Amino acid sequence: MGKVEETAPGTMTGEAGAKPAPELKTKPKPKPEPEPTSEPKTKRRPAASRAKREAPELNAIGRVVRTGGWTEAKRETFLAHLAVTANVSASARLVGMGEPGAYKLRRRDADFRAAWKAALEEGLEHLEQVALQRALGGTLTPIIHGGEAKGEVLVPDNRMVMFLLRMHRETARMMLELKLAGLPLAGAGRSAVAGDGVREPDAPHGPTVVALLDLPPLDATAASVPRIWAAAAGPLPGWRRAELGWSIDGGATWQDAGQTAMPAVMGVAETILPPGSSVLMDRTSFVDVALLHDGMVLIGRDDEALVNGANVAMIGDELIQFGSAAPLGGGRYRLSRLMRGRRGTEAAMAGHAAGERFVLIETPSLLPIELPASSIGGHIGLMARGVGDGAPATAQAAFLGRALRPPSPAHLRLERGADGGVLIGWTRRSRTGWPWIDGADAPLAEEAERYRIVITPAIGSVRTAETSEPAYAYDAARMAADGAAGTPAINIAVHQIGAGGLSDPATASMTF
Repeated sequence: MGKVEETAPGTMTGEAGAKPAPELKTKPKPKPEPEPTSEPKTKRRPAASRAKREAPELNAIGRVVRTGGWTEAKRETFLAHLAVTANVSASARLVGMGEPGAYKLRRRDADFRAAWKAALEEGLEHLEQVALQRALGGTLTPIIHGGEAKGEVLVPDNRMVMFLLRMHRETARMMLELKLAGLPLAGAGRSAVAGDGVREPDAPHGPTVVALLDLPPLDATAASVPRIWAAAAGPLPGWRRAELGWSIDGGATWQDAGQTAMPAVMGVAETILPPGSSVLMDRTSFVDVALLHDGMVLIGRDDEALVNGANVAMIGDELIQFGSAAPLGGGRYRLSRLMRGRRGTEAAMAGHAAGERFVLIETPSLLPIELPASSIGGHIGLMARGVGDGAPATAQAAFLGRALRPPSPAHLRLERGADGGVLIGWTRRSRTGWPWIDGADAPLAEEAERYRIVITPAIGSVRTAETSEPAYAYDAARMAADGAAGTPAINIAVHQIGAGGLSDPATASMTF
């Protein structure tokens, strides 16, 4: 035999060629025996299999009691919170569940869906009662004097009262009561036509009527930017809204203002509002107004409600309040028990005319439009287009920026001085603090207290002066310097200087 040499593991080489090496078989090691236990070995079922064989727990009406997800306890807590807040998201968070899961459960569970609807209606009714309570009882408003908080007072929200009352009236008009009466059996057995559902009438929208209002501040907050207000409605009850645009360059360019607010109560004055006084309630004068349609409503209020700000309306450029609104039919009302020249609009009490605009001032029906400071003193154009407008409705107004201007000084007094001159005094008013709830001076609401006095003698030169106090002495020396020493009369005009310009003047005259 030839020589055998090992060349690699698993192979052999010889004269006859390479052959696979035979495999070496080894005896496997024995497995260790398990230690004996005191309990007999049993075969356990999977957890899912055991759960299927366990009897589920049922509640009193036979439903399976859930131990995770939307349990009965979570559903009850969710519905109870929904009935108080009408807030789905907050109610879901309270029980540790997500809002999408709540809506998913409502879709698949008819009982939960019905309970949801009832709870939501109860919650909305509760919120409405809370709003009415706050409107009537008032909300805590801080008393600010000298830049410091002096306390708090409850201030009722009469505009909210009027808004809720109007909404209730609208709801009452839409309610329909059905009574079923039995019929004799003579016609029984006749064939019937299935018919069709009764749909709500498709009320025509109609054209748009729009008004621009340059209003003074309506609350206790001093405006910081120029602002004008848009009111809109239609001559048909079906009117709902319109798209608005405004222009300050004569219509060369237009800026989008979005959609109108809720339909305003508006119309025109049929009679001329006579001149009046801003310091006393006018119990003799009246004005007749015609609203756009007879679905609009005006309601009288008592004197206490008027003092708290109820029934504010704009006729022409004057803000008034009316205590009595006697219906004349066809959407016409006679307004009396008037408070005139409200919020510093005394200058507009004269010069009223028949046919001028009438707008009930309610915050939900007014859209504020912020304007650039350069627009003050110019003209504003407004364009509105609704679904019923063939051509856009337009309105134009001179913009004086009344929200930024202080009201004119009050109680202008002229006295003859010992040297033959004239002592001039007045009382400051403010854009804020109209309710005068603390009985002290009204807050300034301006950067500084400044006044401009214009003195026009019958003989001599006109003098213009500025002062930081509500008083000025036109003494004998100043009269002589103006060449007015022998004047038989003088006219005085006093303006307060505000952030947005001069106030309307307080005027007085004196003869010698």
